[in-house]
Amino acid sequence: METVSTEALLELRFMLEQSIDVQFQAWMAATFAVIVAVYSARADLKIVVRICISILYSLAVGALWFRWMTEGIRINTLIDPELINRGVDSGTHILSGYLRFMTYWLGSIVTFIAIFYLRDDKKNIGE
Repeated sequence: METVSTEALLELRFMLEQSIDVQFQAWMAATFAVIVAVYSARADLKIVVRICISILYSLAVGALWFRWMTEGIRINTLIDPELINRGVDSGTHILSGYLRFMTYWLGSIVTFIAIFYLRDDKKNIGE
């Protein structure tokens, strides 16, 4: 890493952060798509279809999460320590990662609940 310029390290860090943002956006799009699809077809979805949707959603969420974690580990273990050694503060607030993590998992749990709970209007709470 010593042969890589500070500017190149900062650019690489920025690219990895952008990739994490794109993965989070893909997760949000998939999550809302599943919720809207399940809500729209709530009375017509059989349990087998709901199970298939939950399996496919789980695989997609897992793939995005592992990619996100891989890139986060690269930032935290390879790039940031080198930048700190060079006296450069990346300026990233640690809270943003925690908030994204909580949003990711709580949103996924809500989506799984929606897949199996949204059945028909007569069975929903509040009606």
